[in-house]
Amino acid sequence: MKSLFSKEKWRQLFYTVSHPSDGFYWIRHGEKGSVAIAILMVVLFGLCFTLNRLLAGFVVNDINERTVNALWEMSGVLMLYLLLCVGNWSITCLMDGEGRLKDIAIAIGYSLLPMIVCYIAATIISQFVAENEEAFYAIIIFLGTAYTLIMALIGIMQVHNYTLGKTLLTLLLTLVAVFIIIFLMMLIANFIGQVFGFVKSIVPENVLLTSFSILMQRYKGVLDTALRGADALDTLSDGDTVLVCEGCTHHRQCGDIGTVKLPAWIRKYTGKELTFEFTS
Repeated sequence: MKSLFSKEKWRQLFYTVSHPSDGFYWIRHGEKGSVAIAILMVVLFGLCFTLNRLLAGFVVNDINERTVNALWEMSGVLMLYLLLCVGNWSITCLMDGEGRLKDIAIAIGYSLLPMIVCYIAATIISQFVAENEEAFYAIIIFLGTAYTLIMALIGIMQVHNYTLGKTLLTLLLTLVAVFIIIFLMMLIANFIGQVFGFVKSIVPENVLLTSFSILMQRYKGVLDTALRGADALDTLSDGDTVLVCEGCTHHRQCGDIGTVKLPAWIRKYTGKELTFEFTS
């Protein structure tokens, strides 16, 4: 563990920020980089991004903090990082790239340090900017983003020993690969969602069939209560009020199950004009 976070590894990180071309060269050919530090940079970026959305001054930030879900945003940052690494590796394997998946992960992770620093600085400065001074905040974010993109470009170019033109082409194809991976993941998720219906259609009626959700309700001891609630749907009339109580700890998102999907399903099932109230 000490070798992953040694002083030499940290020095290489800061040297790479100030000397991107030379730094990434020695990361590839001198084994001076650290995947652990690169992942730590990704986590720190996700944290700084979320804190910026939560704590930036009201002059530059109109986001409702109740809509910010730190866990989901961190998961999204890590997932995007993984997709970019795998996407670039899959493309460069076909285009004679010399970089390993490890080198790609380090190059992208190290490139995030300027954005981390700039997001922290911008969040602090946002507490002091007045109206019509938002440009200072925007410039800091822009500089951090621009330098991160430049570092990532140089890093990919160095670890694969590409020309600038070939690097730009592979980055474009990397984005295509990422979209293909996301499409395949959505396709698999949709297929899994239809498996239950398929299994139900081929299982004989005399064979009992259930799902994980039902088993979990039974395990928690609330299945009988849930069944009585489902039976009550048939007694609803126009104008009745339905109380939806959520037990989840996450912030409500667009298309939330409790506040959007469940009311829509109930209205469709009953065919009634109902009023919904929510609590969590």
